[in-house]
Amino acid sequence: MVQEVKHAVNTWKSPPRHCKDIMDSGDNVSGVRQIYPFPDRPYFRVNAYCEQTIDGGGWTVVQRRSNDSTRQRFYRTLNEYKLGFGDKEGEFWFGLVPIYELTRTTLHELRIDLEDYDGARGFAKYGYFRLISHSSYNLVAERYTGNVGDALIEHNGQPFSTYDVDRDRSAINCAEV
Repeated sequence: MVQEVKHAVNTWKSPPRHCKDIMDSGDNVSGVRQIYPFPDRPYFRVNAYCEQTIDGGGWTVVQRRSNDSTRQRFYRTLNEYKLGFGDKEGEFWFGLVPIYELTRTTLHELRIDLEDYDGARGFAKYGYFRLISHSSYNLVAERYTGNVGDALIEHNGQPFSTYDVDRDRSAINCAEV
């Protein structure tokens, strides 16, 4: 009995916190997986879309938008952005709370892949990404590389803003533009 318990303890693996953990476990197929991003609540799980083919894989997708007929409405309240919305197989926003929890204790990168109406593709990659402050979700995106320009440079350090909670520096509410 002691030997069985010892074996179980030695072979137990902690649940995946993000899609890189899933990739490292040998699952290299893109799709929706369950992850456990909350270090203080290790058994609270969320569904995440894991991108396992681009740039080495292991990417936890935090937003997907497209130009098709099944479009999500992204003009939403701060509370909706905190919790996340949409369909992980289609258009969605992962949620400020799980993004904050993912990035508050470990180093993360951010990759933004873009495609225009003509099919031309580009990307922006940030070697250091996190959200700071559980109340305002300030963006930190540093160490840019890519071929589409650093569109986040002027937003670095800024709090997340929505139409109902305007926290940007602009005289107008940028979320309503």
